[in-house]
Amino acid sequence: MLSVEEFPGRSTSPLRKMATLVSAIGQDEFATSALDALDEAVGVDHLSLLRINAKGDVDFRAATSVGGSHLSDAVSREYFHRFTHLDPVRSVSRRRMVPGGYLLIRVTGKDVLNASYRQACYTNPDIGERLTIFSRVNGLDYQINLYRVSSRGRFGEDAPRFLSGVAEILLPAIMRHADLISGPGEGRVRRLSLEALEHRVRRLNDKLSDREIDVCSRMLYGQSIEGTALDLEISQTSVVTYRRRAYAKLGITCHNELFALAM
Repeated sequence: MLSVEEFPGRSTSPLRKMATLVSAIGQDEFATSALDALDEAVGVDHLSLLRINAKGDVDFRAATSVGGSHLSDAVSREYFHRFTHLDPVRSVSRRRMVPGGYLLIRVTGKDVLNASYRQACYTNPDIGERLTIFSRVNGLDYQINLYRVSSRGRFGEDAPRFLSGVAEILLPAIMRHADLISGPGEGRVRRLSLEALEHRVRRLNDKLSDREIDVCSRMLYGQSIEGTALDLEISQTSVVTYRRRAYAKLGITCHNELFALAM
């Protein structure tokens, strides 16, 4: 059974590594900075950050693991593509909340009813417990998911108190980071900047070259092959070549798949 605690949002506890976290907003190392701060305080093995729009779709995500493992990102991809709507957090996320407040939700594999979801996101990665900080702002849902492997046992009794203190620091930082990386959410400006799209494509696969990122991001931006060639001052044949190489690295075959993967 889910354990849910609600906090009014008035705590003032400081975050020890706040300077590093703030300086990383909008940068690739943001999730790692958040993980470092939280791991030192409560012991976290994996971290994922999500923004969910009014349709229930994840439009921003970031994931990292202690030691630089890509396990958390791999699991978050499974969650993103297959299990978003099966998350047990959704069963409590629509409750009435105090404005400016947030929920702290404990989840174990036993709380996940769907067998495929449980196997892929809890059993296979050996997740023993997850703590989620959940908040809703301007119609957008934000989740900070902290995971511990089974061998480390459950989060300590002091974890909720610490998280209630730093949530008011973490949540605005994540909201700003999501805006910079993925663009503002629904209800505000919808068109992403080219810089934000380049950042999205770069995160899809660290083996993509700069030119492959340039081409894919401009495709997402709506530029034609001719327009991309003019913008990058390369031939149209080169644009097609870079696109083909990028698709191969991403395991996709067409623009629609690139859009689905990145957006």
